[in-house]
Order: sequence, then C-alpha cells, then structure tokens
Amino acid sequence: MRAGLLTLGFVVTLGTGGASAQAQRGGFTHENTAANLQRLMETVHRKLHVEKSVTEGAALFRALVPDEARVRRALRDDVAPGVVEKVVHTFRAMTALGDAEFGNLMRPGQRVVRIRGATTEEIGAYREGSIAYEDFPSATQRVANQLLRPGLTFYEVEFLEPGQPRGIKYHLFYWDGQRWTMLGPIWRAVQ
Repeated sequence: MRAGLLTLGFVVTLGTGGASAQAQRGGFTHENTAANLQRLMETVHRKLHVEKSVTEGAALFRALVPDEARVRRALRDDVAPGVVEKVVHTFRAMTALGDAEFGNLMRPGQRVVRIRGATTEEIGAYREGSIAYEDFPSATQRVANQLLRPGLTFYEVEFLEPGQPRGIKYHLFYWDGQRWTMLGPIWRAVQ
C-alpha cells in the first residue's frame, strides 16, 4: 500500500446469515463503512434470491439511485451545470423499473460479493497494480480527474459465482452524507 493512499478490498460469500439483525427484519440502517455497504449488498441478494422478497430487494437497490442533491455531493463544486442533469436523467429509467425486473441485477448463483474501494485521487492516478487500476473501469480515471469530488472514497461492487473471476459489476458507490448512493457508469452520461 502506498503511503497516504487508502486502498480497500474484500470478498464475502453470501449465505442466509451474515446480515445485521435489523437487515434480517427487512429494514436496513445505512452507515459510512465499507462493511455496511457489504451488508447492504448481501441483503439485496438475500431479499431477491433467497427470501424471494423481490419488493424489498428492489426497494433497497432503488434507494441507491441518486437525485440531484445526492449527485452534487459526489461531484466537484465547479462541475458544469448540465452534468448533474445528465447523470440524474440516466437513472430515471432505473427508478421506473418494476420490482420483478430487479431480480436480474445479479443471478441467484452469484452469491459472492466483492467490494473494492479507492479514493478520487487514487482513481485519478490509476497507477498500474492499484485497486483503482485493477478493479475500476478505465473511464473512471477521466471522471475522477474532471468530475468527482476530491477526498471521497468510491466502491466497485461485483456479484460473482463461487470460483469465478468475473461477474456482474456495479460502479461508483459512495457515501452521500446520509446513505449509500450509486453513480453507476457516469462516464456514459457525460460523454
């Protein structure tokens, strides 16, 4: 690990246990820790594919979709006015999805969740061998250098089948000051 740079990564195999008692009751309390984001993703998978509580799982994932205020918390203060609008517009389709469609977020067998985190600065540097380089799409480097707020940590979340090196990945989760939020592939919205 390079001095002064935060790097984080861990993998957890999902099962019916491992989530907080509150999450097992159907609710979820958001906290600004990587372990909490891990529990949230475990809970989404469990609700969708183990408990078959699709409405609850969909609601948890839908709550990650940012509105304008939440997007602004992830972006630099000097970002052009139209950028926030484009990002919010990109997510409108996700908020309109029916609950059953959220069952396709990850396959039932993808019970391994890998979460990897890097700061805006680490993503912007995109040093070979770093978590940013290994786990974040290359397009995030440009986004970090031009748009992302300095000092924030962003996470990549990947759902994998046991023993598989790649799965379904979701991009740029961050703590918005109150709860977890997902910027997703913001680079597509602002091309």
